[in-house]
Amino acid sequence: MNRQLILIMAWAVLLGLVAAGCVGVDEFIRKDPIAAIQSVGRVGKAALTASSDITEEQEIYLGRSVSARLLTQYRLYNNARLNQYVNMVGTTVGMVSDRPDLQYHFAVLDTDEVNAFAAPGGYIFITRGMLRGLENEDELAAILAHEIGHASAKHGLKSIKGDLWKKVVMVAAEETAKSQGVNPELLDLFGQATDNVLGTLVTVGYSQPMEFEADRLGQTYAARAGYDPTATGKYIAMMVERERTKDRTLAARLGTHPSFEARQGKLPAPEAGNVPDRSALEVRQQRFSRIGL
Repeated sequence: MNRQLILIMAWAVLLGLVAAGCVGVDEFIRKDPIAAIQSVGRVGKAALTASSDITEEQEIYLGRSVSARLLTQYRLYNNARLNQYVNMVGTTVGMVSDRPDLQYHFAVLDTDEVNAFAAPGGYIFITRGMLRGLENEDELAAILAHEIGHASAKHGLKSIKGDLWKKVVMVAAEETAKSQGVNPELLDLFGQATDNVLGTLVTVGYSQPMEFEADRLGQTYAARAGYDPTATGKYIAMMVERERTKDRTLAARLGTHPSFEARQGKLPAPEAGNVPDRSALEVRQQRFSRIGL
């Protein structure tokens, strides 16, 4: 199967995925590819405009494409209750982020790997392995807040190399003058942009400045949502220890992605007076325990 058809089918998967509650991915992969091609043609014309800037709508479509490609490498964890819980915690934090109007989507990946990903447009994934290493809901909120920080700061978009997106926009503008059809060049360019972002998420990792910024933003967002602001530091300390012991489940990052020890050294001290009261902590601990990780 060629790359363009894979991309087309991937878009079809993600368009149906959210509506289906993040279950039954294989069912969507088997959708009629001809209908998928026609759908992508309409998406390309509706979402891409003759502007050099990336609009939020374009960002969301790109995030769907990246997420669909990510789901060819990882399976979704088939646990509706857990996915619902993670979405509840993540949405709570997302509402107090710097992009509260962005519709965030969260899903759990079925792998022992300890990791989390943030695709453009608010598509955020956390692995089963990461969840099982946490002690409470506040640590979960801290991790999701970090990923929301990436989405809020548009780090995924900033990972697209050079003038690639401008080329996508230019070809899309030309497409608007045509009556019908899907331009193979447009699909290929959008596929390259998807590859850029996916490569950053899975292979290279975000740059040091981006990771430091996401840590700072995440700590702020978690505190705004009423979570323990020290949870970010506790989670990073736990990851530092895993890094030191060379935990095999800890996803390695190449390129310019910083170590957790480096991130620990750059994390600002949490603001005083934001620690939640004991009763709130107890309610969240009970809620977290009932999930049965």
